[in-house]
Amino acid sequence: MINSEHRNTLIIAALFAALFYFPLIGLDVFYRDDLIRAIRSFTVWEPQGRPLADILHYILTFRDGGLDIRPMPQILFVISVVFSGYIIGRSFDCRNTNLLVVVTFICISPTLLQNFSYRYDSGSMGLSILLSSAAIMASKFRDLRIVISAVLLLMSLCLYQSSINIFFALAVIMVANLLMDKGIIAASLQAARSMMVSFLAVIIYYYVVLGDSTKEGRGSVSITIDFITNNLISNTKLFYKWNGENVSIFLAFAIFTSLFIMAFKKINLSIKHKLFYGFLFSVSFSLIFFISINGITLVINGGAIDPRIWTFSGIALVSPFLVNHNAKFFNKLIIPFYMVIGLYFFAISFIYTNTLSAEYSKDKLTVTEVYSLLRQHSELDKKIYTNGSISRSVIGIHGSNAFSLIEDMTKKEAWWPRMFLYSLGAKNTVMSWNDKFPGKKESLMEISNVRAYEGNSYSIRCYDYCVVDFK
Repeated sequence: MINSEHRNTLIIAALFAALFYFPLIGLDVFYRDDLIRAIRSFTVWEPQGRPLADILHYILTFRDGGLDIRPMPQILFVISVVFSGYIIGRSFDCRNTNLLVVVTFICISPTLLQNFSYRYDSGSMGLSILLSSAAIMASKFRDLRIVISAVLLLMSLCLYQSSINIFFALAVIMVANLLMDKGIIAASLQAARSMMVSFLAVIIYYYVVLGDSTKEGRGSVSITIDFITNNLISNTKLFYKWNGENVSIFLAFAIFTSLFIMAFKKINLSIKHKLFYGFLFSVSFSLIFFISINGITLVINGGAIDPRIWTFSGIALVSPFLVNHNAKFFNKLIIPFYMVIGLYFFAISFIYTNTLSAEYSKDKLTVTEVYSLLRQHSELDKKIYTNGSISRSVIGIHGSNAFSLIEDMTKKEAWWPRMFLYSLGAKNTVMSWNDKFPGKKESLMEISNVRAYEGNSYSIRCYDYCVVDFK
C-alpha cells in the first residue's frame, strides 16, 4: 500500500511528469511511422519481436488494425513511467526528497520524449518500462517470486526490447549496495538471482518469441569483443551528445562519488585502506554500471542509434540516489544541481515540441502543394517517385542547432514525404524506405518533352511517370 507521505510524493512527481509531456499531448502530429500505420490501419509489431504490443493495442481498441486512439497510449505511457519511478525508488528504500527526485527524473528523461511522440507505440513502451522495473523488485525474493520476475522481464521484452537494460542497471546497483551492507555472500546471491532471471527471460525470448527474420535484420545479435566495444564507444558518444557536456560530466562525477562515499563509510579499515578500496570499488562498479545500462544494445546490430531506445537513461540520472540513499549530506548537496538539470530538461521538452510542430507544418504545406500541382495537371494517375527529404523550417533550424537531441528526434527522412503524399490521396505514390529511386531522375533528363513543375522546396518532372525531388 502507498502511505500518505509517499502518495503526496507520487502526486507531485506525476504533476511534474504531466507538465513535462503536456505540450506534446496537445500537438496533433503523426510522428515518423505513425503516419503509415494510420493510412494503412495496421500495427504489426510481432515481426519486430514485440507481440504483446499488438495484443495491448487490440485490448485498447477492442479490434484488430491500427485505429488511432491518441492520446490514450500516451496517457498510459505517463502513468507507467510514474509508477516505474515509484517502484524503483521504494525498491531502494528512497524516502522524502530522494524519492521525489528518483520518481521525477525517471519520468522526465529527455530521451523519453521520442518514445512519447509515437501515438501508437508509446503505451507499449511505457508499460515495458514499468514491467522491467517491477521485475527487479521481484528478483530480490528467494522463492517462486523469482519466476514472477522472469515472467515480468519476458513480458517487458515482448513489449519493447531495450527496457530490459533497466533491469540490468538496477541489478548492478542492488549488488553494490548488498556488497557494502551485507557482505559478499548476500551480494553474490542477489547477482545469481538477477542473472538467473535475465537468462531465463532472454533465452525464452530469443528462441521462442523472435522470428528468423528479426534475428537476421535490424535486431540481429553479434557477441564479439570488437562488436561490443564499437557499440559501447558509439553509445557513450551518443549519451554525451544527447545529454550535453555539463550534465554528462556531472552525472559521471555524482555516480562515482556516491559509490565512493558508500564504500568509505562501510569498509572497516584504516583511512589509507578505506581510500584505496573505496576508489577501487567506485571505479569498478561505475564501469560495470555503465556497461550494464547499455545492456542488449551492445550486442544488437546498430546499437542505441535512436533516443527512443534509451528508455534506461533515467536510471543513469537517478543512480546517485539509489547507490547512496543513506548519505544525506551528499544528496542534499547535489539536489540544487538536479533542480537546474530539471529546468534544462523542461526547456528541451518545450523547444522540441515547437520544433516538431514547425517541421510537421512545413512538411504538410510542402507535400500539399505537390499534391495540388499533380492533381491540377492530371498527373495523379501515373506512378509517383520521390527523392530527398524536405528542408528544415526556420524554427526547426534553430531548435536542432540548439540541441543535438532535438536534431536527431526531428531528423529528416527521404521516406517521410512519399508517405505523406500517399496519405493525401496520391495512391500511385511508390512506397519505399529507401533514400532514393536510382535511375528515375536520370532517365527523365534524357527525354525532351518532359513536363516540369517547380516550387520553393521541390521540383517535379513527369512523363510516363513522375519524379518529385525535394530540396
